[in-house]
Amino acid sequence: MRRNCLAHLGVGPAHVVGHSSGALVALDLACGTPHAVRSLALLEPPLLGVPSTGPHMAALTPAVERFTAGDPAGAIDGLLSHVFGPGWRPAADRAVPGGATQAESDAGTFFRFELPGVGAWQFDSRRAEQVRQPVLFMMGSATLPFHKEAGERIREWWPDSEQYVVPGATHALQVVEPAGVAQGLAQFIARH
Repeated sequence: MRRNCLAHLGVGPAHVVGHSSGALVALDLACGTPHAVRSLALLEPPLLGVPSTGPHMAALTPAVERFTAGDPAGAIDGLLSHVFGPGWRPAADRAVPGGATQAESDAGTFFRFELPGVGAWQFDSRRAEQVRQPVLFMMGSATLPFHKEAGERIREWWPDSEQYVVPGATHALQVVEPAGVAQGLAQFIARH
């Protein structure tokens, strides 16, 4: 039996929210310890296998190459310019003072561990059947096709899932439109 980390902390079933690769962690938690998860809010999970996976990964290749060549700042700029948009630095610094510098400092963790972890993560319709909690898919209206297709996949896996689109947001929806994200989450949680 898996140890329930939330129970260890004295927390009952939780409303679990995950963004990007954090949404993959949330899905694993819902499958592995379903009694610990009351509902799932998935903010643009990177679901490999959707139709635009190839072009999306190809667009990330220059960032990976820059990191491998010893340019972590250039690598993170290339990555975040692709998924968040070219104005990511001021938005990151508004949300978290020093956020852009911190992202550059964390480039090694992302390129050495997180990105390969996303590539190795396995989830399919069989695993999706294990998720019985209410599911919300949240995305930005200005996000990439890769993330929009994730919403379509989620709807296939969980036909009763809810969708919430944050106007004007990219993949960094909680950074660029925190009020819109908070509103969507509050409405979902209030229903469940």
